[in-house]
Amino acid sequence: HYECGVIARTLCEAMSKLLEEYLAFVSNLDYLSRETSSSTNNWDGNPLTMSMVYVHAQPSIRTMAILGQVVTTVQGKKGGELLNSLQNLMSLNYSGDEKANELLQHLLTKCAAPYANMLQSWLKRGKVHDPYGEFMIEVTDKSFRENHVTIKQGMEWTDWCREKEEHVLKSLHDSNNMDIVPMGNALGVDRSRATSHMSALHKAHATGKYWRAIH
Repeated sequence: HYECGVIARTLCEAMSKLLEEYLAFVSNLDYLSRETSSSTNNWDGNPLTMSMVYVHAQPSIRTMAILGQVVTTVQGKKGGELLNSLQNLMSLNYSGDEKANELLQHLLTKCAAPYANMLQSWLKRGKVHDPYGEFMIEVTDKSFRENHVTIKQGMEWTDWCREKEEHVLKSLHDSNNMDIVPMGNALGVDRSRATSHMSALHKAHATGKYWRAIH
């Protein structure tokens, strides 16, 4: 469904690839279990037993359990809100779990890419391309959207745009976290002296094509 947004669809695509790997593993087990010849009914040269199946299946079972929790966690969410919920799941439920963190970081990296593209577009060009309402900035003025803004004294940033708090990445609130874990260096936040005192969230508001107009 397109209304779920591009970030949720990207997450689904990443999860689908993991499901494909799981199904391939199950198919291989099924094949081995059906073979009657001792020369082929084996795993790494050993006869296939239920205990071996159990041991080898544990990583896949673990992965499916985590994916199930991901689905429950992000259900009904999209955009920045979805990314925040996925980040919270990793930090609160799987702190210290190296394998789970690796899996969740993989999913975060994949599905955060569209948000990173939106943020870069806003920072570098003052443009918001967000057809499904997933980004933290919403353009409310048609003239702003069409680059026909007339700057008048006393005008504020809120005369053209508004912030959607539910889609603000929580990591953007941390002025010391300039790399922003889910997106790595893809955000390209300005580190210049002129903006060094700003938090990452403030930079997202105050940079881009309309920096002078905002201030």
